[in-house]
Amino acid sequence: MTPAARVQAALELCARIDAEKTGADTVIDGYFRSRRYAGAKDRRAIADRVYDVLRQRARLDWWIARTHDDHPPADSGRARMVADLVLSGSASANAVAELFNGSRHCPAALDDRERALVDALCGRALDDVAMPDWVRLEVPEWM
Repeated sequence: MTPAARVQAALELCARIDAEKTGADTVIDGYFRSRRYAGAKDRRAIADRVYDVLRQRARLDWWIARTHDDHPPADSGRARMVADLVLSGSASANAVAELFNGSRHCPAALDDRERALVDALCGRALDDVAMPDWVRLEVPEWM
């Protein structure tokens, strides 16, 4: 699989996990059972990306909200994936645009809000001193 196809698969999995009321492991196992063409390295890379987004959801959402107070991106799952790619340091602004190019087996091209998100997050780290403790620690706010 190409890197862009891996991102597309991770996006599909994140959407299914959000929509279904079963555990992430169950959703991921079912997804790969129906896609035998994905090799072991592809499965691992996709699952790692999905678990990164799930584990870092509060921090990713904080960054998205902070950079888009007026008009957040329409698809929060895509926005989280874009933010994770940039903040994890695994993709530059140009690399993210190449991954989201809209060609076959790739995520749709970035819209203007998503491009603005990439530009706003470039060079930043996932953790920030301005984050509230509950965001930084990835726990519910009421805790």
